[in-house]
Amino acid sequence: MDDKISIIVPMYNSELTITETLNSIFKQKSNEDFGNFEVIIIDDGSTDDSLQVAQDFQRKYTKANIVMLDGEGKGVSHARNLGLTHATGTWITFMDSDDFFGQSDFSSVLDLLNSSEFTDVNIVTYPEYYFNEYSERQFSEYGFPTNVRSMTVSRHPTTDKVRYRFTWKSPKVFPNIQGNVYSENEYYWIAQARLNVLIRNLEDNKIYFEEDLLYAEDSIFVAQYVSSGNGLGRISKGITYHYLKNKYSTVDKYSSSVTSYKMILKWADRVVEKLTVGDYVSPAGAGILLNEFGARLKMSRLFPMHLN
Repeated sequence: MDDKISIIVPMYNSELTITETLNSIFKQKSNEDFGNFEVIIIDDGSTDDSLQVAQDFQRKYTKANIVMLDGEGKGVSHARNLGLTHATGTWITFMDSDDFFGQSDFSSVLDLLNSSEFTDVNIVTYPEYYFNEYSERQFSEYGFPTNVRSMTVSRHPTTDKVRYRFTWKSPKVFPNIQGNVYSENEYYWIAQARLNVLIRNLEDNKIYFEEDLLYAEDSIFVAQYVSSGNGLGRISKGITYHYLKNKYSTVDKYSSSVTSYKMILKWADRVVEKLTVGDYVSPAGAGILLNEFGARLKMSRLFPMHLN
């Protein structure tokens, strides 16, 4: 295992977005020697030119370690698990093929991760930003979006079309503490559920995504990692994740209680199964349960009261 970061990128029909995703890794000046990271791209049965675009990067950056794998169309969790089995770095992070890194100074990040503060921590979170993207056609038809004060204007790296982008920071709240490690017992309510995280590449007792779950499998994976070590670490510099908010995600698909209540119950059963320690669910497991059910109760999306 080498002292580097393995970046796992599942990809499906991403020919219009994967260029920006990979550029956010390779075009950072601090990463020019390519020795402090590897990129593992798993093509999950794309029918467009995604694979060709990724292979072009492989040919261009011959000194970089770019691993191409076939996900066989078995879904994003299988693709990530395949990446986990091939990762050779001491730390691992994940990137969706339509998102990108704002910062990715992997040398400085590794220095932080290898410090004594994180010796007993197996998972470290880092800042996440959301962004919405609008086309010229949307602007001409609907005008400037409400509640938006400013935007950046650029050309799409693949289509060369003008695009307008609005970015804002994730509303995730972290309390001010001395140090950068949040105890699982005391700060279980943080309920880190998204993949803006760096995880330690565990040699024993490896943790994988639940491939049969279609919803919130990320949260179980992250909670297991929090429980496997001494809580959740946090770094605030060197790396940032930018998440495309206006894509149609699994969260959107199962936001309605009519279509999701059986899925939620299956997910909750799996949380209890995977995160029970002795007679009780671990604090990290309880945190994601409370977070999911609390949010759905607040929005009346827990159980269906009607059929439409």
